[in-house]
Amino acid sequence: MIGRLNIMQKFSILSLLWVVFFVVLAGAVLSHYLERNMLERDGAITTDFVRFIVRQRLSARDFHYPVPSEERFSGVFREIESIPEIVDVRAYDTEGIVVWAGLDALVGRSFKRKRGLERALRGEMAVELTARRDRDESYLEGHGTLVEIFIPVIENGELVGAVSAYKSSATFFRNLERARRTVWLMSAAGGVLFYVSFFSLFYRSYRLQRRMDEGLRRLNSELSALNAVAATVSRSLDVEELLDLALRKVVELAGARGGWAALGADGGFVVASSAGEVDAAARLRALSSEGVFTAAASAGGAGATPRLFRDSSWCSVCVPLVSRDRVLGFLELVHPPGRAADLERRLSMLASIGGRIGVALENALLYKDLKEFNVVLERTVEERTRELRRSRDEIKAVFDAVTDIIIVRDMECSVVMANRAAATHFGPEPVVGRKCHALFKGEDRPCAECAASARLFYDRGARSLELTNAATGEVYSLSLFPVFDDTGAVRAVIEYAKVVTEQKRMEEKVIQLDKLTSLGGLVGEIAHQINNPLVGVVNYAQMALKQVEPESPVREELETIVRAGKECRDIIKKLLDFSRPASFDLHLLDCNALLDETLRMFERQLSLAKRNIEVVKEYSPGLPPVRVDRTLMIQVFFNIINNAREAMGGGGTIRLATALVDGWLEVTIADTGPGMDEEALQYIFSPFYTTKRASGGTGLGLSVVSNIVSRHKGKVWAESRPGRGTVFRIRLPVELEAC
Repeated sequence: MIGRLNIMQKFSILSLLWVVFFVVLAGAVLSHYLERNMLERDGAITTDFVRFIVRQRLSARDFHYPVPSEERFSGVFREIESIPEIVDVRAYDTEGIVVWAGLDALVGRSFKRKRGLERALRGEMAVELTARRDRDESYLEGHGTLVEIFIPVIENGELVGAVSAYKSSATFFRNLERARRTVWLMSAAGGVLFYVSFFSLFYRSYRLQRRMDEGLRRLNSELSALNAVAATVSRSLDVEELLDLALRKVVELAGARGGWAALGADGGFVVASSAGEVDAAARLRALSSEGVFTAAASAGGAGATPRLFRDSSWCSVCVPLVSRDRVLGFLELVHPPGRAADLERRLSMLASIGGRIGVALENALLYKDLKEFNVVLERTVEERTRELRRSRDEIKAVFDAVTDIIIVRDMECSVVMANRAAATHFGPEPVVGRKCHALFKGEDRPCAECAASARLFYDRGARSLELTNAATGEVYSLSLFPVFDDTGAVRAVIEYAKVVTEQKRMEEKVIQLDKLTSLGGLVGEIAHQINNPLVGVVNYAQMALKQVEPESPVREELETIVRAGKECRDIIKKLLDFSRPASFDLHLLDCNALLDETLRMFERQLSLAKRNIEVVKEYSPGLPPVRVDRTLMIQVFFNIINNAREAMGGGGTIRLATALVDGWLEVTIADTGPGMDEEALQYIFSPFYTTKRASGGTGLGLSVVSNIVSRHKGKVWAESRPGRGTVFRIRLPVELEAC
């Protein structure tokens, strides 16, 4: 049953029981202490009176048994018994023996076992209320409950005895009863006052708690509504969808008939969404005519608050949607007329909801603007990208159109950009990422002239240098152009390079040709000067041979003179041929046939088979003819084959091959001889350079070969490595008409 009571009823019952218990307990305790107090007070009055009489009439020797003067005791105690309600008096010595009593039979008896007497014999006054009697006190039965008062008798600071007085309790109990009624009435009055005060305090606290609970429930409801609205508006960043979702959620939470939302546009407001039973357009016109929108917009975010409107058939609240001191729109909820008071209490909550929707609405508007800006930005970026790509393609086209090498390297010598000519020249590996010193010099370490690039450009000007690649032999004429950053420091270098290998070779050939021209003139003059006396020597030696007998001892010496003279004549002839090139007799000839004719001539003069030399022919059929001088070209082939024969003293193989290569007719003459080192290859076509000095070589054969091929506008070079044989390649121009 108690479980069905509310907290107020439970508190009323329990507090009443507690107050009753408190009143009963307080009355009992106070009655007990009141009784003791009244008893001690009554005893104190009687004690003072008895002590006064005893001190006046008795001495210490009167308290010794047997009593010296019984008459004096009788007089004293008659005075004591004159006190109202005193019914009996006794005197005791220090051992608790009765020395005088109203009943003679008690004299000489010991009552030391009485607690009150024990206390009196210790010098303390004692008062007791007793209804029980000993057998010796049966004569007092008719007096009912008596007040026993035990009074110590002290003389000169020493205990000499004790006196007890038995006093009727009728008056005491009447006074005690009146005092008890007073105590109980006061306790009851105090309990009632305490109960009323405590109950009133609790009731006020209970009412306050109820109001706080109602406020908390209302606040919790408002927070739940705010959370619900926040969760709803966070679902979308589209302005129209957000307003529609927010309006429907607020109408649902508020229990409204309907509602509508307006959004700012072109200096005014337009209906953006509506829900339920409401004429949004009419309400918009009505609120606009009343200046609600204008007043709220001019007041700003802090001054724009919800407003309540009443009509006989409806009531509504108009909530501004505020964000950062700007009114972005409005939301109106329409209710039945009886909801006005409730709406007035909820204005603060509706203001918070309007602020939350306003923040979400501003985010949605910002997102909309951001999307539009993003579209414009993407379109602009695409246009700029197309322009940049077009500019880059144009620059790259110009960059790649340059036939010379152009690279851009950073300050760590790494290539970051290269044109097509660089990729073709340094391919097939990618050029970007490689080191410039590895490309131009074939070295792993930066070259000294590039390691200090920043210092090279102290005057912000270009620099030029010439580099040779040790691995490929290519020669580059290099121009360096610095690229500066905003601080003026060099951040990159553009390197423009021209391959000048052929130019260098042509310069060397021109220099060599100048030397040969000068040398040729000198050799021709010397040859003429030697040739004239040599002719006389040979002729006279031949004439002397005709006149000497075959068995003559001088004949052998004369034959030696003739043979040496002819050898000198041959050398002089070669010198004259070298110094005075013969005139050309050019014809279109088959190169394969020229090689075969050279071999037949060689076999007639110097047999290859006898030297254990094998000739292998690898002619390409259908080759176009070349315009050459037959005699000079046979001399070219003859000199090279003869060098191969002399190089292979112990036999070997000579390979003759022809082919059409890149528009040139290429003749290859290869042997399996000992080969040559790099130094020999470098000077092999120089006049008077020979590797056969011990066997009488003059060093003019290959120089003549180079001279003849050059006069035919051809090319000749040698490829050789020690122990791998030697290959001579001759390239002759092909007649276009013949092709």
